[in-house]
Amino acid sequence: MANEVNFGWTTGRTLTFTAYQPNGSARGAANQSLPEIGVTSYYTATPSTTLVALDCVIVKDSVIGIVGWGQYDPMRGTDGVSLVVPDAAGTAATLHGITDGKVDTAQVDLDTLTGTDGATLSTAAITAMWAKAMSDLDAGAPSATASALTALNYLYEYWRNKVVTDKTGAEIIVYKNGGSAKLCESDITDDGTLFTKNQFGAAD
Repeated sequence: MANEVNFGWTTGRTLTFTAYQPNGSARGAANQSLPEIGVTSYYTATPSTTLVALDCVIVKDSVIGIVGWGQYDPMRGTDGVSLVVPDAAGTAATLHGITDGKVDTAQVDLDTLTGTDGATLSTAAITAMWAKAMSDLDAGAPSATASALTALNYLYEYWRNKVVTDKTGAEIIVYKNGGSAKLCESDITDDGTLFTKNQFGAAD
């Protein structure tokens, strides 16, 4: 595919361009004509010699002098030097592999979560969430920033497991599954007017 030099400039001007190699020597003829297409301010031309990566093109106005420049920088390989050679079959195979191996799989995963309308949770996703099993939590003070599942788990443990209100020790004790090990406890007070249950913390 032939190179093109394209430039936008005030209409009605006489422009030329010269391409330079990285070592400073000209690439092809100097001061090649850069004609305007109609009265559009769009100037374009094909260099007399094919440009090479990193060539620099300088555009001159016949009155003003240099009015612009640019570097020819086609797609290059990972070494930053070798040009990427288009290969239709290879490119098609690569795109096909990406589509089938990545994009399609991601779309299936997304549909599983949101449904094909992309707006509401699918039945499968809702079922999977409600199927999350409770667990016997580790003993200790409940976190103030526990996940929703862990918070629900504490409520379940309090409802299901052994809970003792110790008037002598002035505390409520929640036990782990089995009823022997303590999960957490809360100090309580009763002054005859107010009964107070304090924040649950680690058991003694």
